[in-house]
Amino acid sequence: MSTDLTFSDGTTPDPRAIGFHATPDPWTFDFRSIDGRRRAYVFSALPCPALHADLKAAFATTVQRASSLTTVDQYFLALRRFLSFIGTLGEPFEALSCLKPQHFDQYRASRAVTVSAEAWHREVVVLFRLLRNAPYGHLSPELGEMVQRPGRSAPAGLATARRYDTPTPLYSQRELDQLWKAARQDVVSVLGRVQGGGRLLAAYRADQGSLSFLDQQAGLALDVAEKFGRSPHGKHPTAETAGLLGLTVADLAPLLVLATVLTTLRPSEVHDLPAAHTITEDGQVVQVRIRPDRRPGEVTVPWPVGGEADQLRRAGGFYLMVHQLTECARRASGSDRLWCVWTPSGPRVPGRPSLTLLLREWAGERRLVGDDGNPLPLGLHRLRSTVRRADGS
Repeated sequence: MSTDLTFSDGTTPDPRAIGFHATPDPWTFDFRSIDGRRRAYVFSALPCPALHADLKAAFATTVQRASSLTTVDQYFLALRRFLSFIGTLGEPFEALSCLKPQHFDQYRASRAVTVSAEAWHREVVVLFRLLRNAPYGHLSPELGEMVQRPGRSAPAGLATARRYDTPTPLYSQRELDQLWKAARQDVVSVLGRVQGGGRLLAAYRADQGSLSFLDQQAGLALDVAEKFGRSPHGKHPTAETAGLLGLTVADLAPLLVLATVLTTLRPSEVHDLPAAHTITEDGQVVQVRIRPDRRPGEVTVPWPVGGEADQLRRAGGFYLMVHQLTECARRASGSDRLWCVWTPSGPRVPGRPSLTLLLREWAGERRLVGDDGNPLPLGLHRLRSTVRRADGS
């Protein structure tokens, strides 16, 4: 079999690894580009066969929105290079959880001989983006944290600190309205999804015999995950089950936008919000003790709750909504933090540096546009400053 594909680095793919196959193959991912061209990515030809199932699933999820073969080729080439390297280490790698951060450190040292630091950084960002879509619970906790923090592998000198004597630019009213609308729409969608999961779980527990076979299987998975924080097979819940139970890491960006607008807390203070709180006797105010970012000690912030229709309009109602949406993940992990969500490495609070990437990707996916016609940069500091200026704070 021949292929006319040549990668940007001048190499020609192994025809066993990339080509078109007329017959279905469980270890092959077929992709059709927006211009109608097709290519098959053959995982069975790659090293480390024990990792193929998880990596193929992550690859499929990652490239499902890609429009060109060039983009998909970059993912597959980066993956093939990495697997070729770890295949030389002499370790068994019987599961994806065997991959640790030190393997990427070793890989970086190996690649530094032939590529620049900037090229390495671009390559590892591609790999991390792929691994973030690995099946839930299949990454080690250390690697799960690392792939959410690509800055850890950025070469020195690539990032420059923001000058603190430069005023934070504000969003225009049109840009702010655009952010608010997009975030509300996505959070309403998340609420509908989780509420649907709650109805399915209630129906399963009331009379599972009245459900279809597929709904019975989904109900069983929800029942076990809600009670024990795992799947019926003893692993972490699948992404689908986790999304029906509560918040996943993919849901965080629009929720953080609303949290910043409604509470006007600093991004670090939003991230560190505790789950512990009190509610006044009349049920109209929720009180939360926070640690201010730039002051010692703790302070209590009172937030109005309002009614059910005010969940996306009042800080207290929003806080209690998030508290309920994260209850199952928090119980499964034992966390005392508000933003405990389901991630590929299990229920946890994502690291603060990972939020910048989540926000940037969400803004890109929602096609948010600034007044200058370019993609709208999304930053919580800038959003907070805009809201506080509008409120006269």
